[in-house]
Amino acid sequence: MARNRKQSLLHLLAQRQTKGNLAGKQLEREKHTTSDIIDRLGLYKELKGHEGCVNCLDWNKSGTILASGSDDQTVILWSGLRGEKLTQLSTDHEGNIFSVKFLPDTGDRFLVTGAQDSRVCHVDVEEKCAVQSAILHYGRVKRLAVSPDTSGLFWSASEDGTVMQWDTREKWSPGDANVLINLVKHVARAEVKCITVNPSRPELIGIGANDPYIRIYDRRRLSLSKLLDGNGGERLSYYERSTRLQKDAGTGDNTPLGAVNYFVPGHMPQLEDKYRSDHRSLPATYLEFSSS
Repeated sequence: MARNRKQSLLHLLAQRQTKGNLAGKQLEREKHTTSDIIDRLGLYKELKGHEGCVNCLDWNKSGTILASGSDDQTVILWSGLRGEKLTQLSTDHEGNIFSVKFLPDTGDRFLVTGAQDSRVCHVDVEEKCAVQSAILHYGRVKRLAVSPDTSGLFWSASEDGTVMQWDTREKWSPGDANVLINLVKHVARAEVKCITVNPSRPELIGIGANDPYIRIYDRRRLSLSKLLDGNGGERLSYYERSTRLQKDAGTGDNTPLGAVNYFVPGHMPQLEDKYRSDHRSLPATYLEFSSS
């Protein structure tokens, strides 16, 4: 009986050159990782400086600085090469930081953060503090996204079921028309868990929510709206804002035709009823576009 032996990397590379796509698929499947690579993996360095759990990390574009956000409501910048603490930045947060991102085209001087307290902060590295912050969401801000081709803009995904667009060149105020996506209107109890921007086509934004569907939006077809109708000068409590938003729950999807595409593994929708009966959900918790 013939033995099914794995072929060497050089042999598979040669086959890919002569036999095309099928051999290329075999190379990708068998050599995506190897036991030798795994055996060489090890802990390079432990970075100690936070006084709470570390929930998020982000590298600057050159890979020389690593930013970390923590339950201690601060951001620490680390040397990516030496693993040394460079500086610690205060924020206006009063809850655990869930996301931190370097802002493109700022020479690593500015970052943005989102947190458990529903607040978003614009942080100046030189000043070591937030230069602007606002609570415009009413749910926890789980993820932020930036794009190298959209200077000054970034996006936040929140458990209130919305995605907001922020412009660091403008002052942020309650009542701003900055809601790009509102899932609450057609999904009712919606929570946006993750967000990513296509680096090659920054008009495409992908989001994951508390269901198995991945939604890819073309933001060129979307218009910004207010989180709540009414006078932007109203001073509403957290509870009042939450209650008003939920009044629109399930009223219908007003997304323009052709502005969104849905993706889902074929077996997942069949499991939704079973998971609901067990009081569980099938959320998508992380998304990332490839870089090419």
